[in-house]
Amino acid sequence: MKTFRELYCAAERCRDDEFVPHIFWRCLYRQALPIAGLILLVHPDYFAPDRDLITFAGRTTSLRQFNEEVRDFVKDRRNRGWWRASLRVRVSAHRLRNIVVQHLGEVASAPTRSTVAGPEAASS
Repeated sequence: MKTFRELYCAAERCRDDEFVPHIFWRCLYRQALPIAGLILLVHPDYFAPDRDLITFAGRTTSLRQFNEEVRDFVKDRRNRGWWRASLRVRVSAHRLRNIVVQHLGEVASAPTRSTVAGPEAASS
């Protein structure tokens, strides 16, 4: 089964080494765009949690795996702080998820009555 990274690079015609920066700039919150370049110059490791999330997401082959990576990203202590939490100077996990869904071809759906209540509910 192909990974998200492989599917994305094939569809977007980007080289493997361009994957992380390509996704990073697509998923960065818009308010962070004007200052992201400066932050990268002054504090190159500031976006390390974001690059890690993108790298781990690239290895996933299912939406379930991706969701596990996002849970880890949210819990990562490096995501604490006013700049990341309040000003959202980071990547958007929601935006990344939309791209993952688009390329893995999976659709996230809310539980239906039949999946919550069991198969007998579907026949009633």
